Amino acid sequence: MIVAPYREFPFLVPQTFHDFFATVERALRSPQVEIVSLSLPLGTVAPFDALARFSQPSDPHFYWEKQDVGETIAAMGCIAEQQLSGSDRFTLAQRQVNQWLSTTTVLGDMTTTLAGLHVFCRFTFFDHDDPVAPFPSASIFIPQWHIGRQRQQSVFVANVSQGSLAVVEAQCSGLWQRYQQLKRLTPSAKFKGMRLETVMAGSAERYYPKRHSLDTWEGGEPMRTPLRSVLGPGRSPNLHPVSAVEPSVSPVAALTLSGPQKQQFKQSVMAALAAIDAQTISKVVLAQVLDVEASSAFQVFPSLQNLRQRHTDCHIFSTANGMGQVFLGASPERLLRIRDRTLYTEAIAGSAPRGVTPAEDEQLGQALSSSLKELHEHQLVVNFISQQLMQLGLEPQRSPFPRLLKLLNIQHLHTPIHATLTPDLNALEVLALLHPTPAVAGVPQAPACALIQQQESFQRSLYAAPLGWINHRGDSEFIVGIRSALLDGSVSRLYAGAGIVRGSQPDQEMSEIELKLQTLLTALLF
Repeated sequence: MIVAPYREFPFLVPQTFHDFFATVERALRSPQVEIVSLSLPLGTVAPFDALARFSQPSDPHFYWEKQDVGETIAAMGCIAEQQLSGSDRFTLAQRQVNQWLSTTTVLGDMTTTLAGLHVFCRFTFFDHDDPVAPFPSASIFIPQWHIGRQRQQSVFVANVSQGSLAVVEAQCSGLWQRYQQLKRLTPSAKFKGMRLETVMAGSAERYYPKRHSLDTWEGGEPMRTPLRSVLGPGRSPNLHPVSAVEPSVSPVAALTLSGPQKQQFKQSVMAALAAIDAQTISKVVLAQVLDVEASSAFQVFPSLQNLRQRHTDCHIFSTANGMGQVFLGASPERLLRIRDRTLYTEAIAGSAPRGVTPAEDEQLGQALSSSLKELHEHQLVVNFISQQLMQLGLEPQRSPFPRLLKLLNIQHLHTPIHATLTPDLNALEVLALLHPTPAVAGVPQAPACALIQQQESFQRSLYAAPLGWINHRGDSEFIVGIRSALLDGSVSRLYAGAGIVRGSQPDQEMSEIELKLQTLLTALLF
């Protein structure tokens, strides 16, 4: 990794295309340099607005946002990519990341930690490839550009790869034009109270069709639910576009899955409880999917905007494979965060609904905090994470008792954990030992995963799997892809799971899954 001082590159904040091209071309003259990453100031432009304005279905993208810490990153395009599979996919991915970083020059405005080269990573839940899956077992890529925002300060990062002079000039020309367009993209604050499609003049029809109507809602093989069980009495299935300022009112009534669906899940839970009684496992997380079919294509950015508005305390994410499929969601669970060689992770397990009134909410929270079953489920996750970190030679620090993490319509037991990384450790090495945690798989890991594959009749793909990025500083952020859906044209597959431990009741676990599915469905039906 080469971070060039300002004196060697006088146009670190170029004022013209000539400055931009000259800076990049000069950096690429070095035989050791294959990629130049140039960061430019961008004022207060919101990454979400930029992604929604310029994204094309043929472009891969990656979006991540945590509103309560004021950090957002949106990446588009691809100048380098590697797809991997097998049990050593994390090791191979880290090796490729290291190779890219070793041949990259980082230039420009480095005043925010989201500046500079970022490598974006997607890993599926299981380490083998499914030939018909929308995402490979592991894919890492360097985007053409990304926007990073911390609080009110944004940065544009342009990445240029080695090539002939004409190829480099063409890359620079496209990136410079995009930078100029982004600078003219009016900040969202100026349009407070206006619909987002008004801000995105010229793209409104593509992202915000006049009507979005459902004429069928059918489940795949694992689940099958008629539309009438979702829409309330007298409700029209015609749904209006989402507003950029205020979320639309959802027409989704209480979601109740069909009898066959519940029976299938009950049988899976009973199989899990039998394995627990036989002491084969202590816990397993069983998931379900629900396929929703609409009369027109699901719209990515209105759905994502709904998630942003409704789940301000979650990690909002979206990633596209460039072939029309998009995986998005609002995850409450961070898998790991590395800043300045400090590792942050967390245990989230044990759930209860939110109350309608403050008194009911407090009562439900106290019941969750004192439930032996829920505390046992949570402690399994805490113990696993702590043991895995100690296996790496780290000294995890945590509070002795879990706290309550209160989300929109569900609350969890939550224990933050942190540790100081040793100099030889990297993000994907830690990730390889943490994934999958008992919060999304079970304990012990191998027999729990075997039971999952036996009982679940669908591929998890990116569901409950690591999604995130690594930058040139060694900082990284990975979340767990839960509370999520796969959008593929007019079909959307929704995912939800529940942890099964001794004392679990099939009906209660089914209710938890229905609650999670309904929350996600509400965001998709705008």
